[in-house]
Amino acid sequence: MAWGSLWRSRQFLPVFFFGIGACSSIDLAFYNPHIKDYRKKPFAEDFEIINLTGNGGLMDGAPVLHAHGSFGRNDFSIIGGHVTKIVVSVTCEIFLTKLEGTIERKQDADLHLNMLV
Repeated sequence: MAWGSLWRSRQFLPVFFFGIGACSSIDLAFYNPHIKDYRKKPFAEDFEIINLTGNGGLMDGAPVLHAHGSFGRNDFSIIGGHVTKIVVSVTCEIFLTKLEGTIERKQDADLHLNMLV
């Protein structure tokens, strides 16, 4: 089952998740507080997923994920940031913890960030 389908079903919301594994491409983002926007960059190479951590909740009534990750390259250097897309290659072990209550986000007009409310 694709993650999007899982979240849209709301069966596991709200949720905390973490994972490890391998991926063949990622899109990362870095928030720049001076310009109040994300710098986005795609990476297409083989990575070890050292850590993938995040949560799933609701924003404007729709399911939304928030994830950060650290990824190891074949030269043993590491990159990381806000994960906007990930393509699993060999395997990805995701561990879900269903939370009580709700996680809701709302866009902060000053920061241009989807903040917890």
